[in-house]
Amino acid sequence: MKEKTLYDIFSIAIEKEREAQELYDQATKLAGDNQELKKRFSKFRDDEKQHEEILMRDYAEFKKTLNEKHE
Repeated sequence: MKEKTLYDIFSIAIEKEREAQELYDQATKLAGDNQELKKRFSKFRDDEKQHEEILMRDYAEFKKTLNEKHE
């Protein structure tokens, strides 16, 4: 197996957060009339969105720092 780079890891992590959001969206729909479950799965989805945003911000900072080192 090929060793992953930091770029790979950021990319994979961001994709996993997006996949989790989709999963929780599906769970929210499957919860039917159960408002407690809908609220819980919506919260999980929102948490994953926040994680994605943090990763995107950190990834941008990482790329910027890497580019500055190569200038």
